[in-house]
Amino acid sequence: VLDGLADTGPDAIPSNLTGFQKSLQARLINTKDFETSLTNTRAWKSEEHFKIIFAQLTQIITPQRADKAYSDLAQTCLNLCLDQALCETKRRFGEIPGSSVAILAMGQCLISFTSDLDIIVIYDGNPDSVSSFKELDIRTYFQKVTRTLISGLSSSMSYGRLYEVDMRLRPSGRAGTVATSLEGFINYQK
Repeated sequence: VLDGLADTGPDAIPSNLTGFQKSLQARLINTKDFETSLTNTRAWKSEEHFKIIFAQLTQIITPQRADKAYSDLAQTCLNLCLDQALCETKRRFGEIPGSSVAILAMGQCLISFTSDLDIIVIYDGNPDSVSSFKELDIRTYFQKVTRTLISGLSSSMSYGRLYEVDMRLRPSGRAGTVATSLEGFINYQK
């Protein structure tokens, strides 16, 4: 963590989401597999997180700017983990053509350095679709994507975990499925 601060200085905090995404992409340029990607992402997140804390404590940035940076950092990690979870699920079970998935992050737009992530995973596609070579139905397929996503975010590795994940706000609550269909989500909201 200190190496990251020493190498770039506290004023090198990206100013927006795109800056964080470019920084992480540069860190992962030669990463080939899922586990190495997660390990490198954890190291990068730890460094960026520490730089934000340091800059806030030394009043280089305002608390509001720090909260925005924490949010951009979390969104960058979420995007990467979702992409990785989709790739890993596709590798293991094939793909479901015409389907899509999104993460709905609940709560305020800004998070702090201790925040967990309250998320809902919503998928869309033909309810009769099955994956291309393991023939999983769409519901099961996106449950696997979501479990891989949660594991990627919350599993403790050599650099700790990325984020604690809370999914109690999903339409089915604690006991239901981890991924929600778009139709089911719309019906729940109505």
